[in-house]
Amino acid sequence: MEELFMKLFIWIFILLWSSPVIIIALAGAWVILCLLFGRRK
Repeated sequence: MEELFMKLFIWIFILLWSSPVIIIALAGAWVILCLLFGRRK
């Protein structure tokens, strides 16, 4: 599980480094995830 998380983190880092526009997409996805997990509680 941790290995998968590390690979995901590295991929996100590369994407952020290569294109700043992806930061907005990740921020949007993060907000959606927070809302989804927030509704579950």
